[in-house]
Amino acid sequence: MAAVDRRCLPNLWLGVSAETQKWAPVRPDKLTSSTAAAVRFVSCEPLLGELDIHPWLADGLDWVIAGGESGPRARPMHPDWARGLRDQCRDAGVPYFVKSGAFGPEAHGHDRGSLSLIDRRGESWNGAETPASSDVVRMRRVGKGRAGRTLDGRTWEEFPRPPVAAGVGGG
Repeated sequence: MAAVDRRCLPNLWLGVSAETQKWAPVRPDKLTSSTAAAVRFVSCEPLLGELDIHPWLADGLDWVIAGGESGPRARPMHPDWARGLRDQCRDAGVPYFVKSGAFGPEAHGHDRGSLSLIDRRGESWNGAETPASSDVVRMRRVGKGRAGRTLDGRTWEEFPRPPVAAGVGGG
């Protein structure tokens, strides 16, 4: 199949969601470098586990958004899942945007709100039990406003710069 001229749809930002590794080979695979869009992105929301998206970053993804869940039945997002995506994006030179969701790590000063413990596999506990796993993070339900959009002390709000097609965008 011949590559599609991405300039044919200069205002289209086309994205798919992938919240777990199960969906990574299904949804992002639809956004190949031949997709006729100015920007192709994956929204990893709600991020419910570790994701390896290297193949799609190498095939021309322009942006990755990660976010935790919000709402009354929200599940916590392990910070390592967001870090893994951030690191993959940095290695590939792809802009990264993160939103925390309803939970914030207790280690970042969130000392109020219901406690949940979560490990990298997504197993969670209500705080009454103490799991033996060393990758457990103590998370507090603080609401998405208080949880913020920081990861490791930095706000990640990177955006892609779509290509400018000839005669489009005042150029």
